[in-house]
Amino acid sequence: MDFKLKKLYLFIFALILASVALLQNLLPYLLWGAADEFDWALRTYPVYVKYILWVFILPVILKLERSTLSINNSSKKNLTRIIHSFSISLFHQVLNTSLNVLIGVLVGIIILDNSFSYSLIDSFAVGLVSSVIEYWIIFVIMFALHNYNQNKENQLRLYKVESELNKAELKALKYQLNPHFIFNSLNSISALTIKDAKSAQDTITKFGDLLRKVLNDKNDLTTIHNELEFVKLHLEIEQLRFSDRLNVVYNIDNELLNYKVPKLILQPLVENSIKHAVSKNKYSTEIEITCAEAKGCIELKVEDRSEAVIEKTDSSDNFGVGQQNLIERLKYYYKENIDYEFKTTSNGYYSLIKILDDKQDD
Repeated sequence: MDFKLKKLYLFIFALILASVALLQNLLPYLLWGAADEFDWALRTYPVYVKYILWVFILPVILKLERSTLSINNSSKKNLTRIIHSFSISLFHQVLNTSLNVLIGVLVGIIILDNSFSYSLIDSFAVGLVSSVIEYWIIFVIMFALHNYNQNKENQLRLYKVESELNKAELKALKYQLNPHFIFNSLNSISALTIKDAKSAQDTITKFGDLLRKVLNDKNDLTTIHNELEFVKLHLEIEQLRFSDRLNVVYNIDNELLNYKVPKLILQPLVENSIKHAVSKNKYSTEIEITCAEAKGCIELKVEDRSEAVIEKTDSSDNFGVGQQNLIERLKYYYKENIDYEFKTTSNGYYSLIKILDDKQDD
């Protein structure tokens, strides 16, 4: 906010306070039905002069007290505050009294004589006490506002730091995921070169297309359609390697194709099925990929079924770097609006991700 505008607001606030103080002085006269006895000329301008002076002195207070407004207290700070309160209050009262006398003399309300001198000393002492009290009221308000703003700034800085850390952690997870996926794909190609050189060449071409998709897409989010295209390309490479041992079934709700999800959300689940079901099994394995909406959630499921009986183990043993990174990324994007289930079945592995449908725009 502009400094001049702030000063205008303070000036208006001072006028309101002065009016309230004037009303307090008038109220007893009104209650006793003696409003005619209220000396408007003598009682009005001193009140306004008093509060308007604080508006002009406030920048001085801000400058002097800037170092003492923090919550941390010390004997040195407390002593500084007391000295400032007395000196500024004295300065305010001297100005206030001088202006009141000057205005009073100019308009003919005050006559300078001995009796006035005695009353001036009394009123100055009472006014000084009042100024000290008003100073501490101003200081407490400034102290509260300063620390409130300081806390807001600290929270904002903390939020920015946490946000940057989250982004950095997310990038680290993605950078960890991509080499992990590339390493596994190269292993597949390496195994294929021994069996079928022609198929290996085709696989390398498809792998190049796959890398282009990963490297060219800089967005963190993608549509389910694009994610499925990526997974299909990945599975085509694996089918060249495993031939008839790998069958893929897609069960996709077409209305969800434009729904946005974190990039590479399905690939780690598919890769897990390849690693733990297809590559370790001499029998045929079917991988079913499902994208559907159920009970207000978007369900993404990858399930593999083999002709062989799979030995039951702790499902966490079958999930490595890719799956752990996936869980962290899901928590980053969806917070509490995510659920997942990974388990071993009698003839394969089952991975399910549930996303609370937030009716996002296409």
